[in-house]
Amino acid sequence: MKTVMTILMVALLVGPATAQIDPDPDGMSVYFDTEGYDFCYETSGGYEEVTAYLLLTNPSAEFLYAWEAHVESDVDAWYSIHWEPVCTSYGWDMDPDFVVGCSPPVPLDGSTVILMTGLITFQGAPSEYAIFTVRGIPGSISFDPDHPGYAAGPGILVPCNLIHDAPGDPVAWINRPDDCLDIVANEASTWGTVKRLY
Repeated sequence: MKTVMTILMVALLVGPATAQIDPDPDGMSVYFDTEGYDFCYETSGGYEEVTAYLLLTNPSAEFLYAWEAHVESDVDAWYSIHWEPVCTSYGWDMDPDFVVGCSPPVPLDGSTVILMTGLITFQGAPSEYAIFTVRGIPGSISFDPDHPGYAAGPGILVPCNLIHDAPGDPVAWINRPDDCLDIVANEASTWGTVKRLY
């Protein structure tokens, strides 16, 4: 009943969803689509392959020279994940502390940019879950350790925002629909929060 009421409330408040979940500039979070709408995924149980994406959303700069983020998951199921950065020209660190450079620089001409793709092999009952978090790399000399970010040019560093609250808080879930609904229930007064259901 809670699910039905929440969906009806969102439909009445926002009508058709036409915008990204996170309208703020320079976002970085995990999604299960390339447009920046789906941060929740439910499996059917048993063996399933799921694709996740670390996206840069609404970039304010014109070029991506490099990026860094600490990306990790907390799981209650048997699974494996392999992250593959899109810019693989050079990298200093990998998984879970990703420091990735792009040569040549990538033009930022869209509302979303795929930073890396994760292939998840998930095997478990629908009650088993995975939770993803994104934050800055501890001890980073480029950014405040609490924030991920990217380089928009030599010496031009852009810290990134996260879709949900503070760095280190969950940004995406597999098989945790109540957590997704709680985002709306706890912060229903904000436009960005309401859109997060889509």
